[in-house]
Amino acid sequence: MERIVLLSFDDGVVNQRHFVAPLLQKLGFGATFFPCRWNREWREKHPGALMDKNALRELWEMGFEVGNHTWGHSQAERVSTEEFMADAARMEEYLQEAGLPAPRTFAYPCGTFTPQVVEALKNRGYRCARSVENAPFHPQDGDWMRFPAACIHDQTPGLLRAMLEQCTHQKPVAILYHGVPEIAHPWVNRNPQGFQEDMETLKQEGISVLSFQQYQDRMNIN
Repeated sequence: MERIVLLSFDDGVVNQRHFVAPLLQKLGFGATFFPCRWNREWREKHPGALMDKNALRELWEMGFEVGNHTWGHSQAERVSTEEFMADAARMEEYLQEAGLPAPRTFAYPCGTFTPQVVEALKNRGYRCARSVENAPFHPQDGDWMRFPAACIHDQTPGLLRAMLEQCTHQKPVAILYHGVPEIAHPWVNRNPQGFQEDMETLKQEGISVLSFQQYQDRMNIN
């Protein structure tokens, strides 16, 4: 029976467009990219580190989903709901300026599920929001606004295998990467060779690799 992995990438690191996306396209994989813009000081310190509007539009044209990770990587537990949603709206505007459709899928910055913003996100049209938890998703009774994903990087040996062992036709697994490589945040770095081996493992095991939107469409989540 079919096993499903939902693949996602955070922060809009430029190598996601130049290295990750072509590899995924070659393998026939879907994925969701969750870009943010951090703040001006961060961008000045790391020039060229993030995808611009053209690169984000290219991802979408390649068939990938582009979701929302807020503009400044705001953590909802540290700001008011109004401030958090304003930051999310600013990222929506950036994606609209890039010629992308309104995002349907959200990723909580730092992966922290924050229930106080759920209704506000739903009111803006989000039907799925990804957190960070090492657990499969239970589509029949799971919370679509707290969709768990395992964060895979060089310091998590064995985690991908452990998640795949929990992946069944009834329980999909979501996994998360950052940059390949991740220069600005080395604690979540995944080296390119290791990432390619991860993707080859998914291919060899015959796993269906989807974006969050593709999975929502399959499950008739509107």
